[in-house]
Amino acid sequence: LRPKQEAAGNGSGPSRKHLEEEDDEADQIKKFPEEQLEKAVAELQGGMIVVKSIESEERVIDPPPALNTVAMLRAASEELGLAPQKCMQIAERLYLGGVLTYP
Repeated sequence: LRPKQEAAGNGSGPSRKHLEEEDDEADQIKKFPEEQLEKAVAELQGGMIVVKSIESEERVIDPPPALNTVAMLRAASEELGLAPQKCMQIAERLYLGGVLTYP
């Protein structure tokens, strides 16, 4: 999941503070695939621990606003340590694969 961008900003991506808050929140929530949970329940039923219920909820997370090319290159460099040329190569492959649209 990518965190939401803060409303105030220059559109270049989520702020570092917002990313840190999202990371802290994500660390508190552990998510497991349903198959893994079912397998764990089956294994534990014969032992001393029994899972009595599983609760789940759906949440809608708004996608972040689109980045222009300069903002994308800046975010890739600052957050991922990617060189601009490498970022553009990846973006080109994603665009040709129909995953990205050109802003």
